[in-house]
Amino acid sequence: MSRIFTITCCLFSLLPTQRVSAKEDPFVEGEVLITFKSDVAIGTIKATLARHSLGLTEHYDGISYRLRRVCGLVRGRGRTTAQLIADLKADSAIADVEPNYLRRISTTTPNDPDFAKLWGLANTGQSVNSTIGTSGVDTRFLSAWNLSRTISSEVVVGIIDTGVDITHPDLIGNIWVNPGEIAGNGIDDDGNGYIDDIHGYDFASATATITDSGYHGTHLAGTIAAVGKNDTGIIGLQYHAKILPLKVSTDGEYMSTSAVISACNYAVNLKQRGINIVAVNASYGGSSYGTS
Repeated sequence: MSRIFTITCCLFSLLPTQRVSAKEDPFVEGEVLITFKSDVAIGTIKATLARHSLGLTEHYDGISYRLRRVCGLVRGRGRTTAQLIADLKADSAIADVEPNYLRRISTTTPNDPDFAKLWGLANTGQSVNSTIGTSGVDTRFLSAWNLSRTISSEVVVGIIDTGVDITHPDLIGNIWVNPGEIAGNGIDDDGNGYIDDIHGYDFASATATITDSGYHGTHLAGTIAAVGKNDTGIIGLQYHAKILPLKVSTDGEYMSTSAVISACNYAVNLKQRGINIVAVNASYGGSSYGTS
């Protein structure tokens, strides 16, 4: 069973990657993220891609609706990413085309999981691992909770990361449950395109199994919403919130931009359906700029 660390560690990448230059992030070879111009209809989009012997591998419908332009993932068999970009970027119907970059998790140094050692929540200048904290430099956790109000609706926070150990004793009580899905029946009960997504989904492997592929997602879940006042481990910053695991990494380190966008699209559609998602955590990054 994984623990809720205040940090994570990285594993090696298992995804096929190609690096173009020292300044550019690795990306998934043979894939591009594409955005069409706002006045281009879906029928025209299909015809446009067909002219290039391509199709829309994935359509981010929720995001497209809000952008008022279609965006998605295109995969070209037998063609490199560079070839796809060269072929598509000159097409008058296309606003933007870019590599499906791989992002990396953000990491810090581990701390012992006790509230008295969580400087971010309550920093009284206490010593942690022989280092003295700076009194008052924290999130005012205790004062904030004294000012909090009780609300009737369930608060949900999405975590786009390496997955979450949903069996962890300090997390299990705060894992989101999909009210429209029936566990283990192999059916997409709520009709959202994802089978058995009881607690979230793995967009890297297209499965409802969201077991953490590293440590980072579980660490963040604990920081955000570890169950509070239960005499176990630590307490989360919003310990009444529900955690929505949105897994986008198979190796605990790398995550494709397309998987991240799929996770965002999923969260957008849940929000539209009435799930009270108040925030989505995205603790990863890279040096390559993308418009998607």
